[in-house]
Amino acid sequence: MKTNKYINRSEKRSHLLAFALTGLAVGTIAYLLFGTKGGRKQWNNAVDHIRDLTDTIRDKAKDGLGQASSYASKALVEARHLKGKAKEGIEDFADEATKKGKHAARKAEELAQELADKAHSKA
Repeated sequence: MKTNKYINRSEKRSHLLAFALTGLAVGTIAYLLFGTKGGRKQWNNAVDHIRDLTDTIRDKAKDGLGQASSYASKALVEARHLKGKAKEGIEDFADEATKKGKHAARKAEELAQELADKAHSKA
């Protein structure tokens, strides 16, 4: 049991030491960035580069949206064109079917008249 207490104390000390060293490193970096002229200059350069990167990303996104919009518009125009062609094809087919239907009806009427005439002449 004494060994477990010793291990727990040792772990606590190592955690405390790691925490203290991390705090010291963060404090040193903060001092170098904000406490010295060179550090502030580096910080300002980093902020400027981040702003430039953000602007570039924003511009590229706008360009991408513009291209996507252009492609969508072209696709819509093409879809409307194809719809018109399909409608024309259907109308042509319907007209042709109507003509052939009328022609068949006339032929049937003529045939019926012939048969009627033959039936009258025999009677």
